[in-house]
Amino acid sequence: MAGNRAVVHVTDNGVGMSQADRDRVFQPFHRTKDPAFSSVPGAGLGLYTSRKFAEVNHGRLVLERTEPGVGSCFALDLPRARSKPIATRVAG
Repeated sequence: MAGNRAVVHVTDNGVGMSQADRDRVFQPFHRTKDPAFSSVPGAGLGLYTSRKFAEVNHGRLVLERTEPGVGSCFALDLPRARSKPIATRVAG
């Protein structure tokens, strides 16, 4: 954690991504054209949804690195929660 931010790095040892996939990885419904993954289920919404989650929470999700045949690393950066909850007053 850096100051008021929390950063989570997720690394895999999968197949990595081509340049074409890197450029589109966060677009909705994007799936790799690699024939080795044509039978893998999915809609191509996981990384798109994850990035939108980060953005609406004042954070970001980025592809830090990827290498074909080696894998990929993503970083999720979010603001830390406030140390004190915001008080709410209930009428009644």
